[in-house]
Amino acid sequence: MEKAGPALAAYGSGDREGAISGFLSFVCSLDWETCRRVIEKHIPGGVAHAMEHADNFFGSYLPALSAWQFGPEQAASISQPVLSVLGTETERWFVDGRQLLHSWLPQVEDCTIEGVAHLLHIQQPEPVALGVAEFLLRHPMSNTESSSARTRVSSRN
Repeated sequence: MEKAGPALAAYGSGDREGAISGFLSFVCSLDWETCRRVIEKHIPGGVAHAMEHADNFFGSYLPALSAWQFGPEQAASISQPVLSVLGTETERWFVDGRQLLHSWLPQVEDCTIEGVAHLLHIQQPEPVALGVAEFLLRHPMSNTESSSARTRVSSRN
């Protein structure tokens, strides 16, 4: 997260636009103009929306993500198949995260998308969708699992 430092500093100094552009550039492994064009091409108004919600992102989402605890003990309770989807141009810490998942969950399967990083679902939606669809075909949920999943989701809402 050292690379996120400038974005965090920009937010701390009140530069919301610099904070969002810096953070998205870092996470997406793209210079800001390319990142902005990709987002706007596929999500018109997405950049403006991100800028409008900078306070929520930096003030709520990131702190909550930092406080979230997930480790080998929590992973041990997961028996379902797991799909890890990464682009070949992704930042090293996402690759490290994938390796960590593999060390905790023997049932992790990889789907790697060529030539993209964190915006892989926007830049290459077809191979991402195909990878997810193939994974779901290999691991269909039984009626019992499907019903149980719907109950868990309903109880959260």
